[in-house]
Amino acid sequence: MPWGEKSRTDSQGNAPKGWDHDPPAKQKLVPFGVLILATASLTLLFGNGETSDFWGDCLRVWWEQVRSQFRGIRRLVIYLDNGPKNSGRRTQFLKRMIGFADWSGLEIRLVYYPPRASAY
Repeated sequence: MPWGEKSRTDSQGNAPKGWDHDPPAKQKLVPFGVLILATASLTLLFGNGETSDFWGDCLRVWWEQVRSQFRGIRRLVIYLDNGPKNSGRRTQFLKRMIGFADWSGLEIRLVYYPPRASAY
């Protein structure tokens, strides 16, 4: 073999099985992210599945972590992609947002991107 060419065979000429991609995961985690536009601060939380309850739980955990930095904040504007778990037509999601607003004392404003905007 000319110098510089690559081979997948071992010293006995056998081709060991290789991974074409990452090995299979033992557990799948779903990310939830909050980006504060004014400071470019990103918080990532991970859970086992994306549901409206997951969104509500993550939002509460995030606010508990950052609220001391934003004592003067009275309104939280949340930009959403109108996906199936955070749709304004989804009653469980809206129930969780109302519960978060009641718990936090914040006015919550949901701003939805146009349909299919997340595809771009």
